[in-house]
Amino acid sequence: MIPPEQPDADLLELAYPYAMHAVTEIERELIERRRAAADRTRAAEFDAMVGATRETLAALSILDALPPPAGLEDRLMRALDEAVSRRRARRLSRKNWLAAAMAVLIAIAAGVVASHRGRYRRAPLPATDALAATVQQARGPEQPMPIARTNLP
Repeated sequence: MIPPEQPDADLLELAYPYAMHAVTEIERELIERRRAAADRTRAAEFDAMVGATRETLAALSILDALPPPAGLEDRLMRALDEAVSRRRARRLSRKNWLAAAMAVLIAIAAGVVASHRGRYRRAPLPATDALAATVQQARGPEQPMPIARTNLP
């Protein structure tokens, strides 16, 4: 453990693991605090070492890079096109199924309405007040005329 009065004593030794991201999140925060508390020259040396280490790692990773296999991009693009076309086909089949289900429901509802329409017919309305008076006379004074008209079977 570094005493608080010497925060930059081994700061340069921590530059390598810091540059390679080989420290935990908590350790990274502690190193950054120590770097902020260090004097300007020590902080500049730390930054230079971190930068040089990261440049070296980047150069090494280029040496290890391999070209992709021939035809890889074409195979990937074909696979993506096939996946998209399968998804579209499924989406269309769902839409067709829903449209067919809606057509069946509409046909059933139309059939129910048509069957009930023939069952319930309205009574013919009187053409004039004279006809209503004639019907009232035929019923007699003890049977008043109904207010609401009802459907006759």
